[in-house]
Amino acid sequence: MLFLKAQEFLTGEEEGHRLSKGIFKPWRYTGVKSFKSNDMKKLILTFSILLAGLVMVNAQDKTNAKATKLVDRINQACGLTSDQVSKLQPIAESYIKAREANKQQYANDPASLKSANKTNNQNYKAQLSSILTPDQQQKLKDYMTQQRAQRKDKKSGTDGDGE
Repeated sequence: MLFLKAQEFLTGEEEGHRLSKGIFKPWRYTGVKSFKSNDMKKLILTFSILLAGLVMVNAQDKTNAKATKLVDRINQACGLTSDQVSKLQPIAESYIKAREANKQQYANDPASLKSANKTNNQNYKAQLSSILTPDQQQKLKDYMTQQRAQRKDKKSGTDGDGE
């Protein structure tokens, strides 16, 4: 029965059917529409929102990766406990986010960028010193001095072996 109805529909044998009048528009029967300008605008808007979301997620991942790398370096230098690491992670993330925000905000003003980053560094060091023990603070200070010396040697062109 269903097959006969489908055959009548496709051949236009049904009385008073549009096919029998010579008007056949397959998109009316299949559900396929032609694109209108509003549909295209919606499509473009949807893809642009999706793309913006992906970019924001990627930026968030980079911030978290930088903060994790910073915490790992401090952990390697000072030998932090797991409690200290868990306390340090959100502090490092806020530090990295503030630096990136300063970089965007003061892109055309290097003096303001330097002062904003200096304030951010002071806040970060104060929070860091509240977490670390005095022995760990000294280890971190020695590690930072060593890193500065290595960067200076690398910048001047020596290998750091005194030759």
